[in-house]
Amino acid sequence: MTLSQKKNSVKLKKDHPKKAEKNSLALPLETRVHQNGLVFSVIVQPRAKKNEIVGITNGALKIKVTAPPVEGAANEALIKLLSQAFGIKKSDLEILKMKTSPRKLIFCRNLTEEEFFLILKKFDY
Repeated sequence: MTLSQKKNSVKLKKDHPKKAEKNSLALPLETRVHQNGLVFSVIVQPRAKKNEIVGITNGALKIKVTAPPVEGAANEALIKLLSQAFGIKKSDLEILKMKTSPRKLIFCRNLTEEEFFLILKKFDY
């Protein structure tokens, strides 16, 4: 990409309508439907004061956990929090990518996109 192309390129803002078109309920959260479930992104903040789902930011579900990011403790706390929030078994949740990064890709078995967004609406997201 040349310098003139960089100057003319358009950067999308968080609330840009093209990002919202990716899912049916027009939330800025990016999801992908698979035959056995749903894939979505999360951003995890370890060593927080309490375990909670904070909201949606940068196309991902932002989650705070009290566990430190040592030896997978924050990942375990994340899976436990999501299973409680969604009312599903921990074995139905899996971290697919970026296990050592704050941004993670989560696969949720046996959950449709509609069910996922209905659950998020209970949390006012």
